[in-house]
Amino acid sequence: VIEGSTSQQKLCANVAAQIVAFACGKDDENNNKSFKGGRPSSIIIGEQVTPQSLGALLFFWLLGNHLRALVSISQQIHRIKQGVPFDHQPPQRFPVERIIHGLCLIAVVLLSASCVSYVLQSQPVALPQKNASPCLLLADLGDLSARQDTLSDINTLTHTSSFVAEVWQGREETKEQWLFQTVIDLHHPSLAPHLTDALKANSIFSKNASSWKSYPVPGLTEAWCNGIEYIARRGNCYWVLTLSPDTHRSPQDVFAALTTLPEDRRLWYEPM
Repeated sequence: VIEGSTSQQKLCANVAAQIVAFACGKDDENNNKSFKGGRPSSIIIGEQVTPQSLGALLFFWLLGNHLRALVSISQQIHRIKQGVPFDHQPPQRFPVERIIHGLCLIAVVLLSASCVSYVLQSQPVALPQKNASPCLLLADLGDLSARQDTLSDINTLTHTSSFVAEVWQGREETKEQWLFQTVIDLHHPSLAPHLTDALKANSIFSKNASSWKSYPVPGLTEAWCNGIEYIARRGNCYWVLTLSPDTHRSPQDVFAALTTLPEDRRLWYEPM
């Protein structure tokens, strides 16, 4: 098992051995190697460390601590009812344990606050009638009648904020055309060059990176199209568009319309 195995396999084998040791125990002439079994234990296995899995792990750990506290309280109440003297000496807790517990508690509070803030900010609003938001409108592509037959009940704009970026998600549909878009305004310009490949890799209609064609457009840092999806960048701001094929607009026309969007970010946050 040891020879030819990776360090990850050795660690997994060590974890499994500890679980068996806790359950079965071991008798040995050396008292340092002898221990009792019958001790319950748990093991949590995850494929990879993500914000979701880390948050779930912290929640599980805090939940276990609270359940243990409830059990301890119920035991103390039972002892009081039985007339057993109550021990007023609080249990000693090591400074490291206090620090870890405090950090985990702070992390859970921040995650909870972030989730609440995300839900509150993610309420969709009606799509603006004017070109003052970071989103492209079908009317910006030259179809002036698009706003007259638009299905206003499903045309919405959602804005969310995070430590990394401001994100707008727009949806616009008419009886004949539709436009879905995501606008990502990064807070850190250094992240911008690395996002293009990730967006192309997460494309729904593109099979591989070679299906994307680059277009030189004045006013845009880069512009890509695969026939139905568009990716454009101006500085540290990205536009990801999915446009219905029957709009009969060339990629150059779509990208040129993006260059007319306001660069003053203060307009993006005004009430619409």
